[in-house]
Amino acid sequence: MTTGYGENRINRLAYLYTMPALLILAAVVLYPFLYNVVISFSNMNLTHFRDWRLVGLRNYIAALSESSFWYFFFKTVLWTFLNLVFHVS
Repeated sequence: MTTGYGENRINRLAYLYTMPALLILAAVVLYPFLYNVVISFSNMNLTHFRDWRLVGLRNYIAALSESSFWYFFFKTVLWTFLNLVFHVS
């Protein structure tokens, strides 16, 4: 089945109308996400708020090597699982 000229024009017009909303949504979602990814690889904190530098995976290694991390990780997974079970069933 082929589409006529009018249908293609309507589809392009629909994309044109939704483009501002999609751009704003992308800016509101993507910018904070990418900013947080960059900050997670830096030494930024309250003492290095303006003069932070990238430190690589050091933050992730420190978090994963903490003994309390795995305890709280297990508690979070358990809490999530139990909430899913009781809310869905």
